[in-house]
Amino acid sequence: MSLRELSFVSQAPITSLPFTRYRIKLTQVVEASEQARALGKLARELEWQYKSPILADSTNSSILSSISLSSSDQYEILSTESIDLASPSYERFFFELCNSAIIDAFKKVKNPPRIDRYKKRVYSNESFSLEREENRDNEDTASNIDLALETQKQDKIEGQKYLTFDFVRDQNQYLVLILDFASEYHSRLTIDQIGLSNLEIGQKMVHIYDGKICDFIGIAEETIDTKIVDIGNNSLLEYHHQKRNLSDQDLEMIVKDSPAVKVSYPSSKGKSFEALHIPQLLRTIYDRSQFDDDIYHDNLWNISKKVHKAFETISFLNQRNRFQLLNQPIQFSTKLREFAPKVCKLFPSGSKANNLDFGKHPNSEQRLAVSYPRAGLDKYYLLDKPNQSVKSVLLYPLEWKTKAKTYSDKLKDELNKFGITLLIAHQVYNPKDKVEIRQVCQKLKECDFVFACVPNESEFSQDSSADPYKIIKKQLVQRKIPSQMIMKSSLDKGWDKYTGHNLIIGINAKLGHASWCIKETTGTAKSFIGLDVSRKDGKTVGASAFVLNAHGQLIDWAASDFQAFQESFDPEILENLLLDFFSAYPTKHLVIHRDGKLQDAEFQVLVKIKNELASNGLEKLDVVEVIKSGFCRAVWLQHIDGVDTYTNPKRGWGWVHSHNEAVILTTGDREAKVSPNSSPRPLRIKQRMGDTDLLTLAEQVYWLSEMQVGSTQTIRLPITTYYADRAAEFAQEGLLPRGIQRDKRLWFL
Repeated sequence: MSLRELSFVSQAPITSLPFTRYRIKLTQVVEASEQARALGKLARELEWQYKSPILADSTNSSILSSISLSSSDQYEILSTESIDLASPSYERFFFELCNSAIIDAFKKVKNPPRIDRYKKRVYSNESFSLEREENRDNEDTASNIDLALETQKQDKIEGQKYLTFDFVRDQNQYLVLILDFASEYHSRLTIDQIGLSNLEIGQKMVHIYDGKICDFIGIAEETIDTKIVDIGNNSLLEYHHQKRNLSDQDLEMIVKDSPAVKVSYPSSKGKSFEALHIPQLLRTIYDRSQFDDDIYHDNLWNISKKVHKAFETISFLNQRNRFQLLNQPIQFSTKLREFAPKVCKLFPSGSKANNLDFGKHPNSEQRLAVSYPRAGLDKYYLLDKPNQSVKSVLLYPLEWKTKAKTYSDKLKDELNKFGITLLIAHQVYNPKDKVEIRQVCQKLKECDFVFACVPNESEFSQDSSADPYKIIKKQLVQRKIPSQMIMKSSLDKGWDKYTGHNLIIGINAKLGHASWCIKETTGTAKSFIGLDVSRKDGKTVGASAFVLNAHGQLIDWAASDFQAFQESFDPEILENLLLDFFSAYPTKHLVIHRDGKLQDAEFQVLVKIKNELASNGLEKLDVVEVIKSGFCRAVWLQHIDGVDTYTNPKRGWGWVHSHNEAVILTTGDREAKVSPNSSPRPLRIKQRMGDTDLLTLAEQVYWLSEMQVGSTQTIRLPITTYYADRAAEFAQEGLLPRGIQRDKRLWFL
């Protein structure tokens, strides 16, 4: 038995790829903000012209080429330099070359598949239906006939499998190809057939001709036959006919005065690109939650199927030397990547098998340490809790009085088993009167906590501003009173011990108490800071930072909301935030977790901060990117009766992925809740600063993922970035206090 990665290693290291860097000057005057775009366009044109890889290096106003280039009417060569694209300093460009090589391998087959270069997806040429046969009685009842008619009117959904790929290199310069498989679901009808009035802003759509993704913004004033300056004074019909996205027959049949639609396209630069489009060339993309679970489960590939399909992919690439870098064939091993023991570790083992400290029971002096939160809660242990009665108010609509009181009585009794005394005052409110809701919240007597019974969120899908949930939250935040919303659906179901325990530890956390902590921490770090920014509609709208001690307990936090087309913290804000935190909580060894990619401006701030704080006692600073996306899957390989079997591993494993990256299974086989066929997606971390061992950093991330003290639900992320992400989202909705909070109450749970 052994742990493997769903990836394949090249049979030989890649040690040299000779290129030339050409520093150039564009002959046409281009604004500074458009330099990168213009350089990229030039590189693509040259690549097409010479049928050879040419890459744009916008940072240095250069293009990188494996063939000789000369100045032209588009650019002037200022200088040349011989470089090795296989060296670590050119890693980004090296992987660009690898991406192009695998895309070329699929494009050169007889019937090439559709490929999304930006998302690194290769689509299957076959689609599968997600229609489901209705179960009907033998009798032709009127209701069955109505159902059949209604089904014919409904939009049909089809799915399409795709292969995703990524590359890393190991410490010995071997190339590692990472593979995974997933599905995309879209309409069989175009959006004009569905009806534009049925679309919501933000609805994702796909081109029917090349598979590119865009978002629906709204219906345009222009028609599809209106002349548009930005596309050469052509109409959308003319433009797409010239591009061969519309056939002659399509052009004849289409209604010329149909309204155009406004769409936006994601951009790696942050700000989306907006354009007009033809509804007849767009189909909606569906989320898997929008169709029957049984159909989804039937079409989901389990990890064993993914492994076998990955083997087929490697066989395809190895045959006829399809994968080549500068005409050098690269062959991949036909075995899953495996790891030496020194670079692979099961974190919850040995002395850390039971590493979550739940403290003492109210009726016992014995301390309890367990391996997962439920084990402590089932025995009614909590590490920390209120040491006096909690004064609370229960808000509910008058007609829900009986159910609300029954539910709160059960909650009160269960809290008492944990040693928490709850005092409850009752208050009626009208959930349909936005003014009265505000008045009730403003006039509430002082208390420690508020429980509010509220309607289900679906009732306010058309007008979220009328949702009592948000109104009550905002009003109570202004008064610095934490609250817990109880949905109508929960009242209808009645009290349940397990969901009730989630409610209880959430309440405990919002009151500022940690229900458990990490018993033993790996490494020498004494403080952890999590950083995140939140985005909405292409804008960065919220930012937050969280400070934790070595046991994963909250010390301090800050959240803010702002509007900007940027990917990062404002450098000055980030610098002041970190200086304020360090002055309040000085430490010798600090670890910073950034949710996603650390931006260049942020990195420069951290370099500056490290130098400044060195004279104030900071000896070590580790900066780690916590990456949620990526395609790396883990596989548990067993030999049973001479046959290899592949299953999902349990959580807790971590391994070195590349020279500065590690992978962590914060979820495993038991957490595959979506479907028995689903495969847990690991986390990746990337070390950007510091010299702490990668597996030590990975183990810290794992145990911090066990510190979501607001729920027993397993989360993928460490609370450093999970809490920061949640707080940033709450900040943008106006549901959090502003500024730095020396407050351990977790308002955002």
